[in-house]
Amino acid sequence: MAMIETTDTAEAPWRALAAQVADGRGPWRLPDESLSRPEQLVALAARSQLSDDDAAALRALGESLSEPEWDAVRSLASDGYLTSLVYAQVAAAGLLPSLPPAVHAAFSDSYRASLLANLRIRTAMERLLDQLAAADIAAVPLKGVALAERVYGNIAWRYTRDIDLLVRQQDVRRVGALLRAGGYIAEGKHDHAHAFGAITGAETKYERADAPMIELHWGLSKRPSYRQGLAVKDVWARTIPATWRGRAIRLLAPNDELRFLAVHCTADHRASQLNWLVDIAEIIRKAPVGWRWDDFVAETIAAGQATPLGLALAQCRAALGLAVPDDTLTELLRAALAPRERAAWRSCWAEYLSRRWIIAHLREIPSSSDRARFTIGTLGRLTLRTVYKRALTYP
Repeated sequence: MAMIETTDTAEAPWRALAAQVADGRGPWRLPDESLSRPEQLVALAARSQLSDDDAAALRALGESLSEPEWDAVRSLASDGYLTSLVYAQVAAAGLLPSLPPAVHAAFSDSYRASLLANLRIRTAMERLLDQLAAADIAAVPLKGVALAERVYGNIAWRYTRDIDLLVRQQDVRRVGALLRAGGYIAEGKHDHAHAFGAITGAETKYERADAPMIELHWGLSKRPSYRQGLAVKDVWARTIPATWRGRAIRLLAPNDELRFLAVHCTADHRASQLNWLVDIAEIIRKAPVGWRWDDFVAETIAAGQATPLGLALAQCRAALGLAVPDDTLTELLRAALAPRERAAWRSCWAEYLSRRWIIAHLREIPSSSDRARFTIGTLGRLTLRTVYKRALTYP
């Protein structure tokens, strides 16, 4: 395997399409030039398994880096929340003697911190899943430590800061009651699915001073324009049984998980954060036997999610060297130029409480009672904003 799995040029047709699809929004402009040497090293090391050729290429590159370049590697890994993974693969390639002492210390400290934090989160998640199982409440772990162990094979290698669970909307109150009994407090003290913030985000957060944050999701996107393509009723029907640390759980089907992660990265958080892209790349590299690009692409286009997936895969290829076929990227990005896709992408960048933001939410809220709550909450917030602005300008 070559140092980077693909040999792209700035003139590649999918690159021009990606720039057109991104529409100048956020960090989705692909690099025009080849990766720098520190970027190449991060791209090689940011994977859970190294082939012999990968390890040899990583070793040769690492042994040639200067001290400033190693510091750039550390900075890139830190900014991308990949310090633990990069450090582990740098060590596996026999490069620790090549690291400047300060860089080595920073990597080592970050690895230990990640391991301890994730062990703490895993313990809290085990307890929560046991509680939910005893109450006969179904939950699907999203991202986090379950993904770290399942996909990366090492709990320390994936940065995690909280517990994300997908639950059914009708179970939100029951889960909230369990969490309150354990000392958790809902963000904004709203622990039901019908509060304004919960309606707009399809999630609610619970905090306790001595425990990791817990985020309950009953939808798979904060952006209403992408919720229909990740319809939770259909997603639940496709979940697959699995076992995690001796517990029976359910997981998103592989295609649903990839689309969820792409939407989470591009639309929900509007950031090409490297660790989220690595999640996508790792899942694709470990795709089950029989998994087909053409079926996956057709499903994604039909779901109206060609834009988030196309942009995420383009970044995975440009920044991480993921071997995504040219025709796959081209098909997705061309589909992303359809009017429906354009409207959905621009909608997710709408300003909070703007006309476009309000209309986008009203179109996707299925319950008339929730639409009424949303409307009342919106009017109240707009009124407060007007009063606040007038108070600031009052002579």
